[in-house]
Amino acid sequence: MGRLFKHSLATLTTEDFQAAIARLGVLHQQGLEDSFSKLAETQIRQIIGAAKMQGQSLEATLQSLERFYEEGMMGDIDSGSAARSQILAAWRNQLERLWDQE
Repeated sequence: MGRLFKHSLATLTTEDFQAAIARLGVLHQQGLEDSFSKLAETQIRQIIGAAKMQGQSLEATLQSLERFYEEGMMGDIDSGSAARSQILAAWRNQLERLWDQE
């Protein structure tokens, strides 16, 4: 879905041009964020499916993720505990939101 900004060159001001570029930037950013969110959700759904095939509960899956982060298999091993807690809270939120849908 493309966007078209049409303006007469004779009356185009610097402000109009800058506003059009800013709007394009926002549209581009929203498109990337939407695509990234969809990709992330697809991968989280795959993790949920694999966990359920192994008979894991939501809590067991979260414990596995915590262990992966602690051991450096996921994320940055040098990240602090606050950063790791924030990431794991995001994981928990997404897993809880999607767990019963898979």
